[in-house]
Amino acid sequence: MKAFLITTLAFLAITLTSKAQWTTGPGNINNTNTGNVGIGTNTPNANLESQATTEQLRLSFDATHFSSFTTSSAGNLAIQTGIITFNISQYLNIVSNSNSGLILDAATGSGSYTRLRTGTTGSVSDFSINAGVGSTNNLRFMDNKTTTAVMTLASNDYVGIGTTSPAAALDILGASATTGLRSLNTAALGATSGGGLLAATSAIPTAAGQRLGLIGFGGIYYGSTYRYPSQISSFSSEAWSSSNAGSYLTFSTSTSGTITATERMRIDNAGNVGIGIASPDAKLAVNGTIHSKSVLVDMLGWSDFVFKPAYKLPSLAEVKTYIDKNHHLPDVPSAADVEKNGVNLGEMNKILLQKVEELTLYLMEQKQEMEKLKKEVEQLKHKQ
Repeated sequence: MKAFLITTLAFLAITLTSKAQWTTGPGNINNTNTGNVGIGTNTPNANLESQATTEQLRLSFDATHFSSFTTSSAGNLAIQTGIITFNISQYLNIVSNSNSGLILDAATGSGSYTRLRTGTTGSVSDFSINAGVGSTNNLRFMDNKTTTAVMTLASNDYVGIGTTSPAAALDILGASATTGLRSLNTAALGATSGGGLLAATSAIPTAAGQRLGLIGFGGIYYGSTYRYPSQISSFSSEAWSSSNAGSYLTFSTSTSGTITATERMRIDNAGNVGIGIASPDAKLAVNGTIHSKSVLVDMLGWSDFVFKPAYKLPSLAEVKTYIDKNHHLPDVPSAADVEKNGVNLGEMNKILLQKVEELTLYLMEQKQEMEKLKKEVEQLKHKQ
């Protein structure tokens, strides 16, 4: 009887103790104990701790579809799984006591990528950053809608836009015209044209003098300040419309001892070139001295007409009368005309040659007169 009583009390104590630790319910099991639960350890350090030298936790859909979690001796977590989906309300924050980051590793011959998208595959926003596949050591920014590489960072540190094999530090190969900085192909420039580079403004000019684009040459000036004192710029010459798009180009440099770019040359909307002048009135207008070894001037007609029989040589008396009245030779521009309109070098050389040829004819006439007088003098001598 005593033995039966002791057995019964022990059974009740175990039953009461068990119910104090675990409570079963419809579909739920909960632990009312305030201690930690250990799997593979008698001294768990958290609410639930699983200790093992291999796989410590497995989440299974069935026997062949599962995710495995293993912690190494260094405290690193390895997850063997398929696709991991985070359903978060704002963002994923990665924090580390030292350097932090995200490393995507793939087996040799495979690629790693980070995909950014909204909605479903092929939606309005569907892009990825892909590491190279196999021995192709590069980084590509992909448009998953068209499965094309938008930009590539190659293993030689070259950057390619529109090409996966950049041949320069920045290699742009455009398939069509875009916005901003454009690389144009034959589709934009014409079937017989090569490629080109366009620096474009996104706003339509509403007046003359609005900058359309600029190519600057320079570098860092004291710290991180960039200066580009040598420039090639394009400006509108009028307000643009569907039928008007006038423009001009300027070329600027800076004088030694200054940092300001000053315009030196301009090609206006009519194709006139001005050096030192902003409003060229001819194909080439220069405000300054021109130094050249030679100048070739195309001419229509020359002064050889002076030596033709039909040419009427003015008499010296007529020339004197003209000079007394106008104070310059016939056909030669006056000082006032030169000051106002300048000198046409080709035309002036033609006029000067005409005067030299006329002077030659005068000298020839004088020689004939002198020969005639000389004969008359000789005849008078013989009569005496």
